[in-house]
Amino acid sequence: MEPKEDILCPECDYRPVAEDRWSCMPSCGTSFHTFWTRALCPGCGWRWAQTQCPHCETLSQHELWYRERPSERTDTNITTDTPSTV
Repeated sequence: MEPKEDILCPECDYRPVAEDRWSCMPSCGTSFHTFWTRALCPGCGWRWAQTQCPHCETLSQHELWYRERPSERTDTNITTDTPSTV
């Protein structure tokens, strides 16, 4: 099953990779992947409201990184036929 959202920097559209790490500073110093925990530090339980992009270094609200994917919906009620006139 595909995830229902993409994770992209709100400023530069950078997509985090598995090797990216963020540090819980100045709190406990734990290094973790903030998008695996939705910004919750596994070391001390602090939930970060903002996340810094490792690419452009912009600090943004963490929740703004999550973008809903467009649905793959197909409308069966839409027709391309031109109605006939009598």
